[in-house]
Amino acid sequence: MEEFDSEFGKLERLWKGKKHWEMLYAKWKPKIIFDIDYVAMTDEMEKLQKTSMICAKGLPMNKAAKNFKKTIDEFNFISIIITALNNDAMSDEEDHWNDVRNKYRSKTGK
Repeated sequence: MEEFDSEFGKLERLWKGKKHWEMLYAKWKPKIIFDIDYVAMTDEMEKLQKTSMICAKGLPMNKAAKNFKKTIDEFNFISIIITALNNDAMSDEEDHWNDVRNKYRSKTGK
């Protein structure tokens, strides 16, 4: 019975993690990069990375757990870029970031 409870707990964590990810992604996807609350996004991505890693390790034969981790890892790379682009603390001397911001803003009107 303990083994069942343990396995069920892992599957429940995976299911809840995936549902939470889907809700967040649906919220972030239609937004423009500079309209996303990147501080909240960073916090959420840290939690999702932890959850996806636990699920992938705890359910090594589960394809859904592997796919969940892969999806979170891929989006984490994007979230790092979004955070960097929104970071007001970046120096004006960092011309490459200003170029990216200006090009994005010129195309979106933001």
